[in-house]
Amino acid sequence: LQKAIHFLSDGMSEVIGNTTLKTMEKVEDGKQLADDLIEESVQKAGDLVEGYRDAVEAGRSELEDKRAEFEAALLHMQNSMKYHRLFGVGRILSAAPKKGFEKYQDMVDVIKKYVV
Repeated sequence: LQKAIHFLSDGMSEVIGNTTLKTMEKVEDGKQLADDLIEESVQKAGDLVEGYRDAVEAGRSELEDKRAEFEAALLHMQNSMKYHRLFGVGRILSAAPKKGFEKYQDMVDVIKKYVV
C-alpha cells in the first residue's frame, strides 16, 4: 500500500509539475509577445509622430511662401494704385494738370492774399 501511495504521489507530482512548467512557458511566451507588440507599437507611434512633424513643417513652409507671395502682391497693388489715374497722386494730377506754382514766392503771395 505504501508503494502504491508513493507511486500515485510521484505520478501526481509529475503531472502537476509538467502542467506547471507548461503554464510557466506559456506565460513567459505571452509576456515576450506582449513586450514585442509594445515595442512595435511604440516604433509605429514614433514613425507616425515623425511623419506628422514632417507634414506640419512642410505645411508651415508652404504657408510662409504663400504669405510672402500675397504680401508682395499686396505691396505691388498698393504701389500701382498710388500712381493710378483714378487713385492717389494720379487723381490729383488729373484734376488740375495745369495748376501749380512755378516759384516759391508765387505760392507765398497767394497764401498771403487769403490769410491777410
